[in-house]
Amino acid sequence: MLGNDRISRMAYSVLNLESGRIVVAVDRVPTIPRLIKLWKNGRLSIRLVCKMLLSEIKRPRYPAPQGCACISSNSDLLALIRDLEPTQVLMFRAGLIINRAVIETGIPILNIHCALVPEYGGIGSIAR
Repeated sequence: MLGNDRISRMAYSVLNLESGRIVVAVDRVPTIPRLIKLWKNGRLSIRLVCKMLLSEIKRPRYPAPQGCACISSNSDLLALIRDLEPTQVLMFRAGLIINRAVIETGIPILNIHCALVPEYGGIGSIAR
């Protein structure tokens, strides 16, 4: 699962999809409502939320790669896992917070993360 930004699109461009062993899904989790929810739950400071909202507004929109599934929720990811029966899920720059139902599928989920985990796991890790 790739995030929805320029770096993720660059990663997509170098993947070898011809083998049929890799299926790409694009993370389409609505960023602004998710940030507001995380602020309300006390997981992010208002300062960080404002910085992230400004970045989201300034970021150019790029079209999703052709032929990719779009994931907007854990339900979408679960449906894709059930349909494709992958051996593992790799997340790169994806913002979806994986829930227990996805974890309980037993499929290894690997998250390429920008900071040490678990010390700096989750959203806002760079700010921390």
